[in-house]
Amino acid sequence: MPKILIFGLGTVFNEHVRQINFDDVAGLSDNSIYRVRGTMYGKYCFPPDRIRECSFDYAVIFNQAHSREIRDQLVALGVGPDRIVSWQHYLFRMCGRTVPMSRPCLAHVAGFVRSRGIRRVLDVEGSLARNGLRGTEDWGGPVELSCLSLRDAGGGEPFVAARNPSGVASGGGPAGGGHALSRWTPLWGRNLYSRTVGKLEGRYGAVVCLDFFLSHRPGELASLIKELEGRFRYLVVSSPFPYPDEFTEWADFDFSSLGTVSSLSCRTVMLHFIDTARPEGLRLVTVAHRPCRLPDSPLYLPVFAGGGSCNPLGIQGDADGDSISHLNPKINELTALYWAWKNTDYPYLGLCHYRRYFADVEGAGGTDGAGGTGRPFTDGGRLLDMLSGCDMLVDRAVEFWPLTIRGQLALTVRADALEEGLALVRGTIAQVQPDYLSEFDEYLDGGWMYPCNMFVTSRPLLDAYCGWLFSIIVPAAEQFDASGYDGYSARTIGFIAERLLTLWVLHNGVRVRELPVVQTEP
Repeated sequence: MPKILIFGLGTVFNEHVRQINFDDVAGLSDNSIYRVRGTMYGKYCFPPDRIRECSFDYAVIFNQAHSREIRDQLVALGVGPDRIVSWQHYLFRMCGRTVPMSRPCLAHVAGFVRSRGIRRVLDVEGSLARNGLRGTEDWGGPVELSCLSLRDAGGGEPFVAARNPSGVASGGGPAGGGHALSRWTPLWGRNLYSRTVGKLEGRYGAVVCLDFFLSHRPGELASLIKELEGRFRYLVVSSPFPYPDEFTEWADFDFSSLGTVSSLSCRTVMLHFIDTARPEGLRLVTVAHRPCRLPDSPLYLPVFAGGGSCNPLGIQGDADGDSISHLNPKINELTALYWAWKNTDYPYLGLCHYRRYFADVEGAGGTDGAGGTGRPFTDGGRLLDMLSGCDMLVDRAVEFWPLTIRGQLALTVRADALEEGLALVRGTIAQVQPDYLSEFDEYLDGGWMYPCNMFVTSRPLLDAYCGWLFSIIVPAAEQFDASGYDGYSARTIGFIAERLLTLWVLHNGVRVRELPVVQTEP
């Protein structure tokens, strides 16, 4: 095995450190002075300007966000371009690793299946089992998992591991990664895609192709999906991050040719959630609580918040279907967000207010919150184009310095209400989202946020955010006794919740693009 220099000791490195054979590592390096001191894992950490002192065959970049810049930096330091590879090439090609999915990434897959109420999943190549998603505890309920294997079973022909009749998640056939399927049947045929797929029974909620790119080309995926047409609705597929001269076919593949795509950038791969039914793509939920002028555009979905059975505006109310409308006096517009999350299936969804909208600054008719002019967007396609380069569109960040988040909140509500609200939210985080607790404490002492609960994002990311947010806010609001407070302080939980969007974005490394906001009413 060639000797390697690892450049980048941050998130990607820590995510994959257990897959690295350090006997092959000649040294480590990073642009952060705090990471290049002494030794790590028994290997010396070289500052970038001293990597010439390290003897290695390849420099492996363990960084995703700045891989191109680091590549240029290494070339400038005298490393030949043909000796620089990405962490993907090292793990997937040089080492032959076959488990590229991180646990948070897998959680997005399981959450997607769960949020859609999917009960039958076709697992191509046993990828779910290889990545550790097998039992009902991983899915949050029973999932019937079938394994479609495209491997050679020893007789020169591929085979299909047919439907798992047990009704619980399992995975993999004898050639599918080592996890035995409770029952499988080899189905032989020369035409892999038509002869074998034709033997599968019934319709599946989703077809999952994780790490398919390791041993197949995009054209093979397209052929398989064509043969499966009409047998499923959703497709979940992963692809590698783009990097010069690596996995170029997958980087150039147009996943929208398969359906309506929502993509999510994970720490290790890109995840693509594809709705082959091609529903209407984007809606911006517009929350209103009193008569107002609403945009005349199908892009917007007006929702009346907090009225219960009384809805004087005659628009969609947040009390229909799965609802927490009764909490509106405590959590403001979030009852409308909850309704849209639970009762719509748009692959892209956003949230705005009856008087605040993301501004199309090429037009006119209002202020964008920064002294400019603009008007509410009417072209959803332009917003989706903006989303193609990030994970979420948000309002422009606001800074409170010299105040902190906690200090700014203290200026808006009663001190006793804030103390009770923060204690309830913190206690709930400690119980249901403990990984966020220390960051929550640090964040309260910070001085900026993305305001107003305004965002636009894809359904998978919406599911992840709302699942997290409402696991905290609903219990806290239920316990918050607002009876002794004025109407504004009674909404303390809602004001704290508004600040949690920024915490979630920072914790998960969500890529955001800030947009101006137009205010159409005082």
